[in-house]
Amino acid sequence: MDCYGFNLIHQIYGKKMWLLFPPEENLMPTRVPYEESSVYSRLNFFSPKIENFKGLSSKCRKVELSPGDVLFVPHKWWHFVENLNTSIAINVWLPSVHDDKERLKESIVQYTVKQITDLSTEKTKKIILNPNMDKLLLKNDVTQFFNTINTCKRICKRSPHKKQTNEDSSIFNTKIVDLGIEVPVLSRDEFMKLMNQQISRFGEKKVPEETHGDDFVKLVRAFTNPEVINLITHNLISDQ
Repeated sequence: MDCYGFNLIHQIYGKKMWLLFPPEENLMPTRVPYEESSVYSRLNFFSPKIENFKGLSSKCRKVELSPGDVLFVPHKWWHFVENLNTSIAINVWLPSVHDDKERLKESIVQYTVKQITDLSTEKTKKIILNPNMDKLLLKNDVTQFFNTINTCKRICKRSPHKKQTNEDSSIFNTKIVDLGIEVPVLSRDEFMKLMNQQISRFGEKKVPEETHGDDFVKLVRAFTNPEVINLITHNLISDQ
């Protein structure tokens, strides 16, 4: 899931399979490994455990992009992408009216991750942080984080006219869909059949789980849970 804007993906060469879920679908969000503006799912769609998917609602949309296709991914929609062969695509992020508030949330997440990783070992940091975030995040000091948080907070307070309801987002998404072909929703049976097909590609080999740094990972997941970040953001904006 991308926190900012919405995406347009132009398939140039080869084929890609996309699975899309609306933001409200509980795909077990996690910020580990941490990468700015990216929320990952703890569910494994590439080689799934079927029991982990039985609680999902029937809202999965599936499409295979071929050269020339353009896919619209709405704001904060979950997406799993798999190359079906050698593939090239161009991905463009376009701004959304939600972005100011999302930047404030992301600043809070970054500050939280920074404080926890500062207390952890180098090995644990490599588990918690995506490699491209290591130097970028760890070099920032507390003053820089608070400057960013306060700047984002002031922008959110100055821009009440930019607030957008879920209904407004739905109308915008509908207008985009009207320009093309809506990606179909899989039935429950179709979705479970797809998951079983994913499973059948690999043998059932048990992979030992990484336990080093478990407490720090759980701490990051707890403090960066979307419900926690939403509450902190609300309180910061409301605070006079």
